[in-house]
Amino acid sequence: MVQKSRQMDISEKHIAAWDFTTGILRWRLWAYLGVQDIRQRYRRSSLGPLWLTLGLGVTILGIGLLYSQILKTPPGTFIPFIAISLLAWNFLSTVVTESTTAFQAGAGLISSVRVPYTTFVLRCLVRNLIVAAHCILPVVIAFVYYKYPVDVVALAALPGLVLMLLNMYWLALCLAMVCLRYRDVAQIVIYAMQLALFVTPIIWQPTQLRAGTPFLAFNPIYHLIELIRAPIFEHRVPLASYQFSAIMLVVGGAITALVFNRFRRDLAYWI
Repeated sequence: MVQKSRQMDISEKHIAAWDFTTGILRWRLWAYLGVQDIRQRYRRSSLGPLWLTLGLGVTILGIGLLYSQILKTPPGTFIPFIAISLLAWNFLSTVVTESTTAFQAGAGLISSVRVPYTTFVLRCLVRNLIVAAHCILPVVIAFVYYKYPVDVVALAALPGLVLMLLNMYWLALCLAMVCLRYRDVAQIVIYAMQLALFVTPIIWQPTQLRAGTPFLAFNPIYHLIELIRAPIFEHRVPLASYQFSAIMLVVGGAITALVFNRFRRDLAYWI
């Protein structure tokens, strides 16, 4: 009995580690679920996911031409900026908002089979990564049409993307747990992301902000987007954003892991 009790204690202590590792190793499951979500969303649609490409293209053109006049910025510079900014923003904001219902969306599987909870967070990530991949074309067209230069520094966006995904992973898991327990938080997150669009340099450039202001230095969304945008658009490696994002990953990831380990067994009852 004592040995059995010890085994149960050990399993309790390592349940989060099991969920994390097993969830990642079962990549075929969450990849399949993510692809099926895309197919289901655009079932019986003539263009399918190409609507995403067209939608972003029209948005880039409309906002780019209008705001380049309002902000008195040359379209040849502003439209490539808005293109890469919206691509990164749409991915980030959609992951955040959809993660608030990640566990509710997987309620059927959770109640019927033993599946790692992280599967549903990874499902959300891969689904929106596929969506972002469909939206790369209008960004490329914007850069090519305006002959905006891209050099070898743009390759630094790849490790930046990895760091961004890791941060989105723990953030999505944290939001999925909190919003499962407190359903009203999901609405707060949605409104917060609407506000974040305007206080983050997405439709306006960081250079248009007064020099020396600390506003951007403590904006996590800005730093995550800058990991992708700065190497491609500004031809530089954003060291400050790398440092901020790395600290955010360590601190946020550790807190989320502790909370997940503590409340994982309660998630099924909250659903």
